[in-house]
Amino acid sequence: MTIGNRIKKYISEAYKTQTNFAQSTGVRVAVINRYVNDKALPGADVLIKFKKAGMSIDWLLDGSGTMYANNAVGQQLRKKIENEIEPEPDTPFDRIKVWIRENYSSLENFSLIMNTDHNELFDILYKNSIPGTEFINMMTRAGCNMSWISNGTGEQYADNPAGMLLQIRQGKTENSTMLLKYFEKNHINPNADIDAEKLTRLLKYAVNLRLEDIQNIIDQ
Repeated sequence: MTIGNRIKKYISEAYKTQTNFAQSTGVRVAVINRYVNDKALPGADVLIKFKKAGMSIDWLLDGSGTMYANNAVGQQLRKKIENEIEPEPDTPFDRIKVWIRENYSSLENFSLIMNTDHNELFDILYKNSIPGTEFINMMTRAGCNMSWISNGTGEQYADNPAGMLLQIRQGKTENSTMLLKYFEKNHINPNADIDAEKLTRLLKYAVNLRLEDIQNIIDQ
């Protein structure tokens, strides 16, 4: 994806039209159009304006991270986009978005914990991109029961470490004896108040564990 492609993608998602983006940045539409079509590259002064309008310059230049800048405007735009697009009620994507929000706070935090590309996830959930088996496997590792995603019935959480951890956080411990023993052996108290940083570390660890890994540690 070229710089022009990224500018076009950002404008389409965050500002809808080049006119809106031009009004926000103070850069003329004709100039923006040249950037979008890769006929010119924005200079340092324009990049500063783009960042003030919420665009991540790291993402613009090399595609790394999320497209939204880590400033007030960028974060407001990200939250607005994630919350404003509502699919048909009771669809699998609807359930995934609600599940991620309830268990991982936001799509960006979920992307961080799962070490995956935020923009690809956004396109799958909000732009109707077709997910592959990698996405399904990732959701399972994150603790989500894909059977529940498919039909809306049964338990929301997968029978794996991340699913158990998320259940314990919500006070559901009847199916999590193995993980509770693991936490006890490693002096982890998931029922205590856990700040965001500690929770991120726990989930990052859990999504890469298998149940047999936990059992082996318990049996040692």
